[in-house]
Amino acid sequence: MTGDTDERTKELELCLLLAKDGELQRLQVEAGADFGVLPMPERVERYNRYYTARIGAIDDFVARHGPLRMAWKLRVDTYFEVCLLAMTRASNNVQAAAGVNGGKFNAIIGHRDIWNNLFRASPAYRHYLERYILVRGSFFGSTGGFSEEDEESVGELQGEYYYALSQLDIVPVRDWYITQRALMHIPDSSPEDIRRFLDDFGKICRNERYLALLESKYAAVAGLYDAVAAPEFTLKDDKGNSVSLSDFRGRIVYLDFWDPYCGPCIAQFQQFDRPFHEKYADADIVHIYICFSDDEARWKQSIEQYGLQGVNLITESRRDNPLYEQYAFYGFPHYVLIGRDGRIVKNGCERPSELLGDDNSLSRLLQAE
Repeated sequence: MTGDTDERTKELELCLLLAKDGELQRLQVEAGADFGVLPMPERVERYNRYYTARIGAIDDFVARHGPLRMAWKLRVDTYFEVCLLAMTRASNNVQAAAGVNGGKFNAIIGHRDIWNNLFRASPAYRHYLERYILVRGSFFGSTGGFSEEDEESVGELQGEYYYALSQLDIVPVRDWYITQRALMHIPDSSPEDIRRFLDDFGKICRNERYLALLESKYAAVAGLYDAVAAPEFTLKDDKGNSVSLSDFRGRIVYLDFWDPYCGPCIAQFQQFDRPFHEKYADADIVHIYICFSDDEARWKQSIEQYGLQGVNLITESRRDNPLYEQYAFYGFPHYVLIGRDGRIVKNGCERPSELLGDDNSLSRLLQAE
């Protein structure tokens, strides 16, 4: 593997080394395993073991091949990758992340002007920053001045927006964070709520690319509700038959987009799938599970393991599937409620766990019939 310059060639060799080092991969898996029963010091020790090994591999390569500009970025990425891992695996515990390398961030970055360079250079840092801001408290929880009625009227999208404004005064970071959170909530929001958010954010956002991206997502969601029918698809079921959405016209359809590696998806299957089907057993509802996977064996094993009751379909691809764009969603799980007329009632519908109550999109649809 060669680059345009000798230094670029060395950088590519270092990246390849880090990606293929078997011991590093083993330690990364160990650090990321679910050690909920372990005390916090032991969990932090596992994070640091992986961190120390990866930093050591970078330093050893530099010692043998000479200084590399990319080494700084790779050290930073490693630090915040492990911090993010610690926060996620330790129930969003900021203290666990602070234990990585004893919290001695300056030990790996020196005295650079990091705040101008780090945000742009390290996606690991950006992801860590998003998580850090998020787990310090929610908008409603931090202010304490909202009733349940106020919270419901503002909605998650507006709530995330106001919370970011209350927490961030560095404009590039503020605009990036608001955009990241909005991309997650736009698929679940009504066109009216999205438009209201964009009209507010558009007055202060200084990044035109962010606004253009958000406007495109808004147009996609609005288009779903304006369409005379939900986007059509034809996929293979677990018996090898081709099944189309239009086959179920005249019935209420609940689409359940999932991925075999999606923890929240599996949690819904394990804890709430059966109660959901029991609650709506007398209603004419078709539950269509759409698995985004190219591993048919794993898909069929999951169907049996979790007892998925309904129509089971597979996309036969994990990435670049047209359904992502057609249904304008950001990640898994994602749910869509479709009426008997074939039109979308709610994109980003509530999860099965949330449909067990008396007031939700599905119960309101059934009551209106």
